[in-house]
Amino acid sequence: MYDFLVLGGDMRQVYLADILREQGYRVADYLLPQDGKSFSKEIKGESKKEVEATSSLLFELLKGEEDIFFEELSQTGTILAPIPLSKEGKNLNCTQAKEKFALEQLIAGLKKGQYFFAGCIPKWFLAKCEQKEVYCYDYMEDESLAVRNAVATAEGVLAEAILKYPGNLHDTKCLVLGFGKCGRVLAEKLKGLSARVTVCIRKDSDYAWAKACGYEAVYFDKILIQRQHRKDTQLICQNLTQDEEENEEETRELSRKIMEYPLIFNTVPSQILDRRLLSKVRKDGFIFDLASAPGGVDYEAARRLKIAAASYPSLPGKYAPKASAQVMAELIKRVIRKE
Repeated sequence: MYDFLVLGGDMRQVYLADILREQGYRVADYLLPQDGKSFSKEIKGESKKEVEATSSLLFELLKGEEDIFFEELSQTGTILAPIPLSKEGKNLNCTQAKEKFALEQLIAGLKKGQYFFAGCIPKWFLAKCEQKEVYCYDYMEDESLAVRNAVATAEGVLAEAILKYPGNLHDTKCLVLGFGKCGRVLAEKLKGLSARVTVCIRKDSDYAWAKACGYEAVYFDKILIQRQHRKDTQLICQNLTQDEEENEEETRELSRKIMEYPLIFNTVPSQILDRRLLSKVRKDGFIFDLASAPGGVDYEAARRLKIAAASYPSLPGKYAPKASAQVMAELIKRVIRKE
């Protein structure tokens, strides 16, 4: 019955549904912002009555007729879920949903042979899709989309910084934690605005690249990396040995430098900014956390220390939803055609 079912998310999903409809595809939607209505008024090859019937799907569902949704789901070739699929790993990411929609409930309605697209898909969800022989594709595993998503994220956080920081970005010392896709693009954008950019890295190769790009560079504290490694690999955190304590004193470049920066941008998806580091941050500083949930900041410690720190998730959906949707549409068609 439908080529695509666009499900949940932010304004990127609204534009995605609109783009696909304009290209002549049959599109249903569920739990989109703006009451699930697309900006398109006409669809090639379909009557206005059919368009309105598609757009009204949300209203039927909100009346409690969820069986309609699962019927549409079973008759759809490709399901397009949001980026990220879930904010806490259990429920669908819906910016406008009044009630939670469990991912387990969504999996129950998927059928063998369907395509399922989303971003930051939990491993357990991927495993269940594999069991049901549902082809599951994570947007963020695509290099080109991830880079273009990083561009939209960088532009979005700069807009936030300009609004919130009382000074100019020009000639302001800015610290970017992490030098992956998002960190590299953000550092370049900041440099373009004549900010004084320092990037914090872990690898010697990243240090060399940072210096080659004209940035100052510092290393994460070695002991912080050791602690995070223990946490990530589910090892028990034990008391530091004397050698580790000596290493901590010798390699505290981030700890030694962090108080110099009024603006700190974190791109690392683990709690880098713990209480120890936050205690060294300037009291008039601003922390912009771009990492996916649960983020890279100990927010309780930041609150106690009265440091302005906030999370900025899904910035592409807020600042560049149409451009992001166009990239997603291109990727979806490319993946399906190759398969």
